[in-house]
Amino acid sequence: MAKKKSNKKVLKQMRREYKDEKKFLDTGSQVNHTIDLFDDSDFISDETTLASKNIKVSDTQNMDLSIFDDLVGNLQEVGASEDELETVEVGIALLHALQMEEGSERTRVLEQLAKEHVHSFEAQWYYLMDSREQFTYQTIESYKTFANLTVQKLEEVTSPAWDHPLTGQYLDALTFLLTVYFEEGLLNLALDIMDILEPYVFEKGSPGYLPNLMASVYCSTFQPEFVLDMYRDRLSENVYDAGLNLYAVIASLMTGDSEGANDLFENLVREDPEFASALGNPQWFLDVMHHNQEECEGEHEHSIAHVLNPLGLFLADKAILINQLTDMYLEFQERQPNHLPVKNSSGPQDSTLRDLLNTLPQGNLDDLVHLFSEPSYEGLQFDKKRLLLNAGLRSFKDFEKKTEKEVLAIRGIGPATVRQLKENGVVFRKR
Repeated sequence: MAKKKSNKKVLKQMRREYKDEKKFLDTGSQVNHTIDLFDDSDFISDETTLASKNIKVSDTQNMDLSIFDDLVGNLQEVGASEDELETVEVGIALLHALQMEEGSERTRVLEQLAKEHVHSFEAQWYYLMDSREQFTYQTIESYKTFANLTVQKLEEVTSPAWDHPLTGQYLDALTFLLTVYFEEGLLNLALDIMDILEPYVFEKGSPGYLPNLMASVYCSTFQPEFVLDMYRDRLSENVYDAGLNLYAVIASLMTGDSEGANDLFENLVREDPEFASALGNPQWFLDVMHHNQEECEGEHEHSIAHVLNPLGLFLADKAILINQLTDMYLEFQERQPNHLPVKNSSGPQDSTLRDLLNTLPQGNLDDLVHLFSEPSYEGLQFDKKRLLLNAGLRSFKDFEKKTEKEVLAIRGIGPATVRQLKENGVVFRKR
């Protein structure tokens, strides 16, 4: 940990020097983390071409790409280097690919482009993002190769920062990798990415959910002491983060420090009573599990469901920890002269987590545990597991009684889920 602290001081000093110089950064402008396909092409002077910089994926659908027809030839005439020509060629090819409708054909084109330009950051990143839903353990090597490429690009810049017009995209890419590794249960790889991202987690322009994601990885790898370090670091900078405060409570409970957990919890309720009040509703954990981060993007960022959603799978089989957090809130509330309001309470305060699992078959905790321990479900998203469980497909033997078409007929189950089931060893009935 001492080495991490030392590295952080050096990096912070480097970034301070960078900001003082202000050679590339305009702090008054809005940061755009979309990939700049022509970032290195300072030699381009055509105004129409310059207007096409900082292209978003959504902007490509109606773009007239004829403006690029003679671009490569013109660049060759003015003596552009091979690297510069490749940058432009890849950029134009990506624009053509992104104009295609989403689907297997576009993914195939992007995959081919990534194979032809193995050293192109843009080609690799767009392919991995486009093929995210088709992730398999056979594709891990591609992600690791991209991680190495991104780190190499980051190291080539003297003072990386989120709001740097070039390196923001590299830090975004590493955050994307961290998210994929964590969601797929590749925790050792997630920790490797976190070692790189850790100095930047609280920098200006960083994603608001990143501290919650990193705290979730630390808890899931049973390293709660690092969560406490993150929380204390923020306090030392006179910044209070209710989400990290809650993670610090969980981390203290994991270490067996009940006294420290109670002190941290009282601080949470006093500093942000509205945020903490959600814990007074025993159904708060189900809200966490059903929370969709993508659908709620930009909303509910200051809610228990949003903050703890990354840690949901870890908490799922820890009913004691879930109930303890509710008990801590209710006990604190009872000690107050004027009881704090219970947020979104929909049932009696003495309800237990087991009572609230009636939405699952048999209505007991065993089904919830089964969702995270069944080998045939490995690698599936929580909602897909629940759909299969509700359909009576609880084990390999159950799947043997169904054809592939019958499973695909289940509302919400698609080819990607069936493909993962097969990779897990599921064998379907032939007819």
